[in-house]
This record gives sequence, C-alpha cells and structure tokens, in this order.
Amino acid sequence: MRVGDIIPFGSWPQKLEGPSLPLHWRVLEVRDDGSALLLTRDIIECRSYHDSRGNITWQNCNLRQWLNGVFAPRAFSPQERQRLMLEHCEAENNNAFRKVLGGGDTEDYVFCLGLDQAQRLFDADAMRQAQLTPYAQRAHSTRWWWLRAPGGHQFAAATVAEQGFVDYNGFHASLDCIGVRPAIVVAPCAVDAPWTPAEAMDFTHAGVALRYGAAAQVPALLHRERLRAETAEVALTGGNPSIDAINSLLDQGVFDHSDRFHLCLSAVRVGASHLAQRLVEESCFDQTHLNWLLKAAVERGSLPLTELVISCGASGEGYAAAYLKAGARPASALCALAAEPQAALGCWEAMQTLPAVTGFAVGFFQRRGQLQLVAQLPHVLEVLARENCLDELRLLLADESVQAADPFEAASYLEAIEAAKRAGHGAAVAFLLDAHATKFGGPRVTGHPNLAL
Repeated sequence: MRVGDIIPFGSWPQKLEGPSLPLHWRVLEVRDDGSALLLTRDIIECRSYHDSRGNITWQNCNLRQWLNGVFAPRAFSPQERQRLMLEHCEAENNNAFRKVLGGGDTEDYVFCLGLDQAQRLFDADAMRQAQLTPYAQRAHSTRWWWLRAPGGHQFAAATVAEQGFVDYNGFHASLDCIGVRPAIVVAPCAVDAPWTPAEAMDFTHAGVALRYGAAAQVPALLHRERLRAETAEVALTGGNPSIDAINSLLDQGVFDHSDRFHLCLSAVRVGASHLAQRLVEESCFDQTHLNWLLKAAVERGSLPLTELVISCGASGEGYAAAYLKAGARPASALCALAAEPQAALGCWEAMQTLPAVTGFAVGFFQRRGQLQLVAQLPHVLEVLARENCLDELRLLLADESVQAADPFEAASYLEAIEAAKRAGHGAAVAFLLDAHATKFGGPRVTGHPNLAL
C-alpha cells in the first residue's frame, strides 16, 4: 500500500437509487506502524458542520457525532469496524485572520482532516479537489468540503474550496450545502488490494497516462501526441503519482522545451508549486513564456512563484495594475503588487478595499527603500489604523525618508485616530496619540491602550 493508492473499504449510497456501493479511499499517509490514513476519493455526503447557529468547535459539533454515530455503523461491517483505529485528533486554533480557538482534543474513529493535514498531505491544490457522488449531489451540495478546524470566526468551520485551496475563513457552521469527505485510519493489512496498477493498463493519451502515474508509457505516447496545456492539466489532477511520474520523466530528459513550458504553466494554475519551481529553475524560458507564467502566478495568488518568475526576468508592467483595479482577491492582489510595485500609486482606491494588501505594501516598499511612495497615498494612515496594522504604522512613521519629507498633516493623524476608535483598536489609538502627539499637539497616553477608546 502506497500513498496515492485507491483502496475499496466499506460501502455507502452513491446513486439516487439502488443499493450501497463500495467506498473508495485515497491513501494520504502510511505511518511507521504500517497503519494508513485514508480519505474518501469523492464527496459522499452533504450536511452542516453543526445544526444550530452559535459558537462551535469540532469537539461538540453535530458532524462529529454523525460521522461516528451514524456513518460508521452504516458504512462498515462489524469486521471492518474492528479494523478501524482510534485517531487522536488534535484541536487546532485558526490564526489566519484572528485567533479562533479549536476547542479540546478528541479521539475519533471517523473524522474530518485538520488544517495541517489538508496543507501537508497534498502536493497541489488540484489534488484536494473532489467530485460529488450523485447521492451527495441530491441536496444541491457544492464541491467545497469541511475541515474540522474552526474558520475565521468561532461560529464557522474551515473548508477546502472547489478549486482545491484551503479556505481558512470557511463558512458558517450551519450551512448545509458543504460536502463531507470522511477520513479514517486503518490497521496494517486491513484493506483489500488497490485497483489495478496504472502501469498494467493501456492509455491512449499522454496526459491521462501521467494522471494515473504510468510514467513508462508516456515517452511513446509523446511521439504521436505533443503535450498541450489542457492535457498537462489533466495529468496534474491525478494526485501524487502524477507528480512523481512527471519528475521521473524530467530526470530522463523526455520533455522538450515546449512540453516543459506547458507543464510549468499547468503546474502554476493547479497549485503544484514544487514542480513549477523546478521547471522554472531548470528551463531557459524566454520573456514571453515568463510573462505567461507570471500572469498565471498572479491569478493563482502564489507569491513565492510570482517572485521567482520575476527574478528570472518576467515583467508585470500594465497587467498587474489592471488586475488590482479589477478588485482581485487579497492573495492575487499581493502578487500583482509584487509584479508591478508602481501600480499601487494608480490603484489606491482598489487597494483601500483590501487592507491586507495595504499592510503588505508598507513592508514591500520598505524592503526596497521606497516607503516615501506609500506616504504619498491618500488616507494611508487611516487605512492602517482602521485595520490595526501597528507594525506597518511604526515602519512608515519611523522611516527616515518619510520623516524628511514630512508628508502627513495634523488632519491625517486625527482621521487615523478616529478610524482606530471606530474599529475598537485601542493599541493603535494609544500608539498614535503617544508616539506622535507632538505632530499635532494632542495629549500623550501611555500604559493603558484601551483608555484611549
């Protein structure tokens, strides 16, 4: 049994009519004791994380009760249930936006993946994507699926998005259109043999052969079918065997320059960042190819790939500004700003609606010795104070080039203080009042930030 194998184990309704059918599980991890962590290949159900509104954690949610009290007795025979191992599910806090508590640890036979597992056990976003069974789709389920960790608020739970990325913000726990992919740990030798190995099957297209890890068949198929972007994307949706097969073929030098570009472009689009990084570093892509890769990295929201492609000579001139003005999601907006720093000056109205980007801009320009550019942006102090960006405020107001130009008037500080008060950020208010009171003749407040409110 290897990571990436598909294992039949248990059964569950999968069609709208007829008997339960075998459940198929993907092996995510084989542990030192020989046990294996399995996740259903498909989204097999659709239900809420918790049945009522209000703050909730995995420890007390209805989904946990349903998985262990309803799903497990129905899905597994008595003999199969004896093979299930009790898993210690560590409670994870969610610190992506604010500290949201994960509750207490639990011991479960059936569970949802945690945030760490969802990030660590998949090589690309595309590998987290899942199809709905017709049975799960009966309730108009989406292709998003629950994780067990809390979301951006205590009343929410984190999810994996339809596109395959881990959504730390998640959804309200009472939402009943989110899918369920149960996870289990099975004892050694507790499962039947996996499906027929891909190498023993005959494929007609290189992309499909790669998808199922049949690396040996790919060179011959490439002679009659050049690897195009669309077939490369098909290849990269097949899980870890696809990545392993592609890396093996790269070692053998099978792919020509065009194949490598299409593979790289597809790897960026589906989030296979390690493969994309290898292809960029080992291939001499020209300016046109690099610009295409930069565009894909910005749209994907991958800052490491964006910076890597830029370091190789890609240019985001014109494109990044247009992307910022279009109102991109924060991750993509950060990448757009990295691709074209000067875009901040012309896209400030759009950036004000993305506070995380504003904070990033301060650090970004500070590393390049260009903080005076940020100081020129209208109401920048107000935006940073409203979002409690204390580190960024300190960087901006302590910078020698900014102090020399002295671009801020008393009104700028006062509007920033009012914005911080309205948002309830006492620390920001105290910092502005105390450290910069002399700028506008205001009182000094020290030691008790919340008194400033």
